[in-house]
Amino acid sequence: MKYEGWPDAGELVVGEVDEIADFGVFVDLEEYEDKRGLVHKSEVASGWIKDVTDHVSTGERVVAKVLDVDEDARQIDLSLKAVNDHQRTETIQRWKNDRKAETWLELAFGEELEDDVYTTVANAFLEAFGSLYEGFEEAAIHGEEALEDTDLDAEWIEAIVETARENVSVPYVTVTGY
Repeated sequence: MKYEGWPDAGELVVGEVDEIADFGVFVDLEEYEDKRGLVHKSEVASGWIKDVTDHVSTGERVVAKVLDVDEDARQIDLSLKAVNDHQRTETIQRWKNDRKAETWLELAFGEELEDDVYTTVANAFLEAFGSLYEGFEEAAIHGEEALEDTDLDAEWIEAIVETARENVSVPYVTVTGY
């Protein structure tokens, strides 16, 4: 899901390295519409860096921390070294889950998904569940009951639940004991 607007300082974002220069790396932000950030050479990795290409390559998907956002200058400063392995793994998993959920939304409403339908459903899911993926997961587990509190049409809810039950693998745990 591509967000309009700007990321917040301190936020972890997923991006793709699209240009490498002597002074740093330009990253195309996957989650934000038409946004590109700069990772200064000093923020690529800890320690002294002789060549940035030893640490990143063009086309590589990275997780970066937003250090500063200057909307007037249309500039986003990022850091790769400020992200630990756990944060990187969690952020990539969240991003992948969001991509899956977008695909499920297209399955539910067809590939010719209108922007207003997408926005309405996405906003309802974000408000009620925190993410599209979590909304589909709840719909798969609890059916129409999970979506009762949203303002979505009954027809849309039925399409979402049907798609969720066909595509979402619900996590479950089996507990045994004496």
